[in-house]
Amino acid sequence: MERTAARAALWIVIVTIVAVAVLAYLALTRDSHAQPAAPTCMPVAELSRSLAEQYGERLRVQAIRSNGSMLQVYASAGGRTFTIASISVNRVACILDTGEYWTEKGDGA
Repeated sequence: MERTAARAALWIVIVTIVAVAVLAYLALTRDSHAQPAAPTCMPVAELSRSLAEQYGERLRVQAIRSNGSMLQVYASAGGRTFTIASISVNRVACILDTGEYWTEKGDGA
C-alpha cells in the first residue's frame, strides 16, 4: 500500500513539473504584438492612428486585391513590427496578421 501511495505522489509531482514547464514556455514565447484571435475591424483612419501611436507603424505598401478590397501593410521604422490589413470598399480596415522584423526588398529582389 505504501508503494502505491508513493507512486501516486511521484506522478503528481511529475505532472505538476510538466504543467509548470509548459506554462513557462508559453509565457516566454508569447508575442508582444500578437495576432488577434478574431479579426479586429475599425475605420481605416482609426487603424492608421492606432498603429502609429501604439507601435510607431506607418503605411508602407498598399495594393488593390482581386475582390476590390485593398491590402495595406504598416511597419515601424526599422521593421521591428508590422501589421497587414484588408480595407473594404467602405473604408473599414480588418487586421489580417501582425508580426515582427519586416524587411523591404528593392524592385530587383
